[in-house]
Amino acid sequence: LTLGGRYRKIDEEEEDAFDVFATIDIPLFDRKAGAIHEAEHLARSADALRRAELASLRRELDAALADLERASRRAKVLESDVLPKAQRAVEIADAAYTAGATTILDVLEARRTLAQTRLSLVEAQREAAEAGAQVESLLGD
Repeated sequence: LTLGGRYRKIDEEEEDAFDVFATIDIPLFDRKAGAIHEAEHLARSADALRRAELASLRRELDAALADLERASRRAKVLESDVLPKAQRAVEIADAAYTAGATTILDVLEARRTLAQTRLSLVEAQREAAEAGAQVESLLGD
């Protein structure tokens, strides 16, 4: 008598399954049919497990690639568009303050905006680096 069981996820549906099986070897013709049947069952089980794991890895890779694309796009926009405008706003505020046309609060607000923009850029670059590392990890590089 051989008892066995295993846990698995069913393909793309992400449903949990637990298989339990029992085999009894009856040596009527002794063709090793029980062992062959058990080996075939184990091979099918291993293949199903492999397919489920592969599907899971594909979903993780797709998510990591999407994160990488989103963070990279955000960093590019911040660096090429938003940051230069924030820097220009500080220059204008400084010049206007020097000329007596604005208050120090306007200058401080422009500098605060520039600092927030720089922080956002660093955060986007960090997110892109983390997503890139996740992609490399999933690809085995």
